[in-house]
Amino acid sequence: MNRRFFITSTLLSSVAVSSLSFASPTRHSLNRKKLVRFIDALIPKDETPSASELGLVKTISHKKELSKLANELLHRMDQLSLEMFQKDSERIAEHQYLLLIEETFQRQITNALIEYFFQECLDLYYSKIESWSASVVTVPPQPLGFQQS
Repeated sequence: MNRRFFITSTLLSSVAVSSLSFASPTRHSLNRKKLVRFIDALIPKDETPSASELGLVKTISHKKELSKLANELLHRMDQLSLEMFQKDSERIAEHQYLLLIEETFQRQITNALIEYFFQECLDLYYSKIESWSASVVTVPPQPLGFQQS
């Protein structure tokens, strides 16, 4: 079982997040370094490229609501990291970072945010043909769309 399968199967559940209200909509601009670490922990490199290798950082940065959501999550993860490890999330070891993400999924206040963000990242990731390189599927399942026979 690879790490991506484990993360997807154990941490993802369907969540409807239609009206997110953020504590502070005017946070500083998105920290690219933190975002790369975060999305690559959610969708790491294995037989396929990582999320950042497929350009998800740029895509997320250009989607206003997704960028705000990422910024809010990173801010809350920093707060949680200070609570758990007494260090900013940029300064903790990789195993601690994975524990931080796991705790973020467990916390009621951040659960819906991270699950929604994770699903959006998966949608963006698998919309890129390069993410299919390790799969037996090499073309869209219905390249011509649905056709009634």
